[in-house]
Amino acid sequence: MPRRQNQHDLSPHVKVAIALYLSQRSVGGYLPRGSIALAAVGFGLQRHTISKVWQQRHNSAAQMGSRQQRPSPPRRLTDDEEVERFRDVPF
Repeated sequence: MPRRQNQHDLSPHVKVAIALYLSQRSVGGYLPRGSIALAAVGFGLQRHTISKVWQQRHNSAAQMGSRQQRPSPPRRLTDDEEVERFRDVPF
């Protein structure tokens, strides 16, 4: 399911807090059963979000950065600008 249009990204502070919480609960690099569900309830997020943060815990760029924004669509021409461009086309 795609993201909602106005959905905000997790701040780096929250990502680091989640990673630290889960790393304290991990045993030998593995999480005990139910750790992700507990973190999801504690942080008020979805389990999938917690899992993604846990998978990216060694990637500092993913922890500190936010999602890359899509560029805005090109500006539409006004009627006057379209007429001017049409006049400039040689026949």
